[in-house]
Amino acid sequence: MVVGEAAFQATWPWLVAAGALAAGVAISAWRTRTRSAVALTFGLWLLAAVLTVSAWRGWRVGSAPDAVARAAVEQAVDARDRTLASAVAGARQVGLNALQRTAGAAPGEAPELRDLLGSGPLEQGLVVLGGDTVIAVAGPQRTAPIDPTLAAALVREPFAHLLVITTAGAGARSAQVTLLLDASAALPASGASLADAARGWRNVDWSWGSSAPHQGFGSAAEALRGVAAAMAPGAPPEATLVAREAVLARWLAVLALSLLALVVLLAGAPPMARAVALVLPLWVMLRAGVVASLLGPVAMPALLAAATLLMLAVVLWRRHPRRTPIGLSASIILLALAPPLVALAGWAMAARVGDGGLLSWFGWQAVLALTTAAYLAIASAPL
Repeated sequence: MVVGEAAFQATWPWLVAAGALAAGVAISAWRTRTRSAVALTFGLWLLAAVLTVSAWRGWRVGSAPDAVARAAVEQAVDARDRTLASAVAGARQVGLNALQRTAGAAPGEAPELRDLLGSGPLEQGLVVLGGDTVIAVAGPQRTAPIDPTLAAALVREPFAHLLVITTAGAGARSAQVTLLLDASAALPASGASLADAARGWRNVDWSWGSSAPHQGFGSAAEALRGVAAAMAPGAPPEATLVAREAVLARWLAVLALSLLALVVLLAGAPPMARAVALVLPLWVMLRAGVVASLLGPVAMPALLAAATLLMLAVVLWRRHPRRTPIGLSASIILLALAPPLVALAGWAMAARVGDGGLLSWFGWQAVLALTTAAYLAIASAPL
């Protein structure tokens, strides 16, 4: 319960309190020295360590937001430079492969080139030129071909920033590969861009300093420096950093508690402890709200309720109640009603899912399966 509330609040005092509580329970469990207690101690120490790290990260954002923002910018710039260098090298290789494949081909008769694209980290578009004539194209064409005498060019379109890499071939032939650097939401069917790849979970935004529609470069190295100069990072605000650490703390708490539940299950703990271990991660997910956007606001509480009902049904089934004529009759009636009730519940859940998506569909399927298993366990207990 405390871990669930700490995951919901996601503030460092709550996380410290939950971590201290987990450490205290781990010390208490260690004293019994049984196999299940040792496993529980290991899982609780892991949970305490994860909560402590999350608390430290949250405290650091609150106490030194400027330092955290600078570190995020430095990491984003490093990711941008590495990604761009890899994309440019891949574009040059794509250009060479395209020239080899289209050697001697007439316009409109070139072989398929689409399989050459897609291997790089950014969206690629390819055009093979024979002087001023287009020999072949592949991939999205976001801009017109540039001057083939330029090694590269930074092109600014209304909805995108692009880097065009030219690879010269024999005679007047050349191959130009267009890399997507940044795209607005209005760009149709946009692929992976450099801005998105460098932003990542750091939430660093990018701005473009120059408004010139075209900037040519004499070499790929100049193009790398030119893009780095034009693409300026913007430090994320403190509120964004706090929200980022809160999301990370919630997911880490859910992961650590899930590992704790797995340890308890594998260690041969008593049945009630195993039942609690199965339900607790679902409670933390529900309280923290980490899957509400994926499964919907109703599916997660329904899943928790179904799992709890199943655990109670299993405990009841293991008690071996005394057989009586009334109990046997009730059991037969409940089992006979199971098929139509399950079909009715499935129909109601199908209407509830609607257009919720694949994950929501799987969530409601899990609710139906757990509820059905609990119903059958309760109905068959007197038999």
